[in-house]
Amino acid sequence: MTFFRKIFGATNLTKTQNLYGTGEDWRKADKKQLAIYKENITNGIENGEVSILMLGRFLMGSGEPEEGERMLHQAVLDNVEGAESDYVDSVSYYYMMTDKYNRSAKRDPWFTKWIEAADRSVENGEKESEVRLADIYSTCYDINDPEFEDIAKETIRLYKIAASKHQSRAALNYAIFIMDKLATEAYKKIKNSQDVEWSSAEPYILQALTDEKNTSDRDYAYSTMARYYSTIIHKKVAQAIDCYIKEIELDGIAEDIEYNEKRF
Repeated sequence: MTFFRKIFGATNLTKTQNLYGTGEDWRKADKKQLAIYKENITNGIENGEVSILMLGRFLMGSGEPEEGERMLHQAVLDNVEGAESDYVDSVSYYYMMTDKYNRSAKRDPWFTKWIEAADRSVENGEKESEVRLADIYSTCYDINDPEFEDIAKETIRLYKIAASKHQSRAALNYAIFIMDKLATEAYKKIKNSQDVEWSSAEPYILQALTDEKNTSDRDYAYSTMARYYSTIIHKKVAQAIDCYIKEIELDGIAEDIEYNEKRF
């Protein structure tokens, strides 16, 4: 998830990092050290050295999520620069840590504010904003949700924009969204049609292999590719068996299987 880099960023300068800590430091610190970080950050805000946003992020990641959320949302209302991005990333992190970064998030009182802040981040042209909002939609909405069809259209639009900008994991996550939801038999039965075919994921998987080549998601991209092509082969084999039973011509299917075996 892209928000981990933001939450764990805090600062890149060694001196201030030692003073205020990073998200990783906050996560590992004991109560005494957390109190020191909190005091230092508070003093830093008073001295104009750090933004109020750092304190909000600190509180969200160190055991005071309600106060951190309140502070960050107020910053959004006050039009503090970068507040929307910090709010979205911090709430995303909190949901991940509390096992709410899923459909259950929709029942959380922060959900609407979370979506609104993510949408404003897109409007403001903030970095990685399209993939971040698309990830939220793809994760929190299921094909059985009555609003899913409309959500899916917006998710597709966002992923395509994000992939065109080569945002982190955009192409990879869009391919997975297609494979796990849009191109499934279950969704086809719900819609009584198949607007998105399984093969639609292929160009995005291939793009992901390049986009994630030097990132920690490289292996995930390759495993997704393996899953994609192995599924195609299995489908073609099943189709071939069915055709054999029904005595239908197999030449075209055999060629497809051979082609995908070479790609895989």
